[in-house]
Amino acid sequence: MSSLLRIENLSVFHYSDTERVQILSDVSIHIGTSEVFGVVGESGCGKTMTALSVLRLLPPGMTVEGRVIIRPSESQEIDLLSLPESQLPGIRGKYIGMVFQEPMTSLNPVLSIGSQVSEPLIYHEGLSKKEAIKRAVELLRRVKIPEPEKVVRYYPHQLSGGMRQRVMIAIAISCSPLLLIADEPTTALDVTIQAEILRLLMELQESTGMSILLITHDLSIVAETCQRVAVMYAGRVVEEASVREIFTTPMHPYTRGLLQSLPLQRGKKLNPIPGVVPSPRELPRGCKFSTRCEYRVEECETREPSLQRIKDGHKVRCIRADRI
Repeated sequence: MSSLLRIENLSVFHYSDTERVQILSDVSIHIGTSEVFGVVGESGCGKTMTALSVLRLLPPGMTVEGRVIIRPSESQEIDLLSLPESQLPGIRGKYIGMVFQEPMTSLNPVLSIGSQVSEPLIYHEGLSKKEAIKRAVELLRRVKIPEPEKVVRYYPHQLSGGMRQRVMIAIAISCSPLLLIADEPTTALDVTIQAEILRLLMELQESTGMSILLITHDLSIVAETCQRVAVMYAGRVVEEASVREIFTTPMHPYTRGLLQSLPLQRGKKLNPIPGVVPSPRELPRGCKFSTRCEYRVEECETREPSLQRIKDGHKVRCIRADRI
């Protein structure tokens, strides 16, 4: 499988007048052409920050190091982190689309749905406003919004959460991007609508051949949709493997903890991971998971392991992986 996107040694730092805090540390992920790749972990593990770094949408006061390479064709590679700011709008939407967590805060409340769906078509494809609105209707129909001819005249507050998320997907795929980043696309939606949104994303992926970077905290979603997955903890990738291997032979204690936290049987007591994800300002020495790990030994508290390839395609950041 050829790589469409390569994230190499990505690190993100937050600077203030008094301190320098590392948010992401040496994140490396490769996403193949037409692949659905999952990134999973608890809130605060760095999943969304990784996605925002790819598109260089980081908040003020943050700097990024490393490389993010996209390959629009076999003969072309673009390092997104080295591009001048003026060239980034030509990448966003055209090569990479993004569906954000909260459609109500991502959509502009004072612009009509038609205006927002047609905007990238006017910018990237040079369509007239009339042509773009016509395409917007087709896109809304494609994401299964009923009566799209009427909906283009609506405003975000007139739509339900599920409909707003479909609008976000329509905007993200409007220019047929090579990669779609879906950041917790089913957050705050009820279970039935969640299933519909995920089914829609998979149908679009199959029909267009685009790759998807799916960010979620829900391992059941990963099991249903992804081919490979990276597990993140405290701004680091702690395990990466195929979805099948993650579920059958997890090799990092954190991955095992996430799997054991799943409600697999009615009436059976859940087994949550003790403690919480530490703040980037208060990370422990050594392995960052050591304060919550039942397998830790003294060495875990003094030495941070690197991400090691255990076997083909399976990487893990743990000195005791062979014993787990």
